[in-house]
Amino acid sequence: MDIVYTKVIVAILFGIIRFLFGIFPIYLCMWLKISGNVEHGKRVVNKSKRQKLDCSVVLVQSFGGGVLFATCFLHMIPEVNYSVEELKAYGELKNDYPYAQLVVSAGFFLIYFVEELSQFLLSKVPKEPCTKRIPSHRTSTSSVISNQNKIVPEQENGKNENGIKDNKNVDEEIQTEANVNAAVELELNPEINAELEEIIEEKNKTKQQIFRCILIVLALSFHAIFEGLAIGLQNSITNIWYLFTAVSIHSATILFCIGLEIFLAGTRPGTILIHMFFLAITSPVGVVLGITISLTTELHTSAKSFAVVLLEGLSAGTILYITFFEVLNREKERRVYILIRAAFLGAGFSLMAGLECIRIE
Repeated sequence: MDIVYTKVIVAILFGIIRFLFGIFPIYLCMWLKISGNVEHGKRVVNKSKRQKLDCSVVLVQSFGGGVLFATCFLHMIPEVNYSVEELKAYGELKNDYPYAQLVVSAGFFLIYFVEELSQFLLSKVPKEPCTKRIPSHRTSTSSVISNQNKIVPEQENGKNENGIKDNKNVDEEIQTEANVNAAVELELNPEINAELEEIIEEKNKTKQQIFRCILIVLALSFHAIFEGLAIGLQNSITNIWYLFTAVSIHSATILFCIGLEIFLAGTRPGTILIHMFFLAITSPVGVVLGITISLTTELHTSAKSFAVVLLEGLSAGTILYITFFEVLNREKERRVYILIRAAFLGAGFSLMAGLECIRIE
């Protein structure tokens, strides 16, 4: 039962660490001296302090990349291979097909297709034209043109039976003339036109930003569940803390960066708290799911080995995808702090390699 208690403690720590690092940028803004007012959808930042913060975040992300690389290749994939060998010993598998590599690859492509689906859905978010939804106290060029092309009806050449123009027709003519003058003013004053376009464009971004946030939360939650699942399936206290250390370094850094960017984009703190709460509880959910699977199957049975091969293999594929496509790929694209980043990447790998050596002994 000590293992179960350890997993429960780790699940609680996971939720606390993820939530605190996710909302930490809100309080960090006092140190950065970020203005509370939002200008054009973004907050004003002290550039020198923001540069120092970015440097620190980059180095921590590089360190986390090395940690994940070592965790995937030195711990998780060998665990899957070991479970496959157990299934062969139980007589469940009778050939030399690389089942471990197959399941890990399935986890890799599962996350790949989830990411591609997210990008596809984002590309389908409708982008409304900027000429829609103009504030009522302004006049748009498109509405002016449409009004200008309207034909003003008149009775008997615009006169009634008394030979005097109807008041309605006179009002419409005056309105049309005013709209034409407004159109000329907009064309002659590009600053007003540009301001209108900017206001409307910011309004039209709202739906897309909400949808993007939902997809980001869902994708990260999916990752976090499998990360927690990998911990919940472990059968020794040393393995639990080993994986907890590796995943915590990575997930805390990612949530910190996401929280910072969302806040700087002008998102309200209350909305950030809600997003981070849902992201924080996903890893504990994965751990609890792993505990449930471990308790419902006996410690040394073919069913337990099947569960480990399938679920931990998918988890390893998930972390493999994150390591190469999100961490190392980002590291290759950065052209700043090159040697320092490489050193931190190697330091992260060396740390987990040393911990793995201690765990085996």
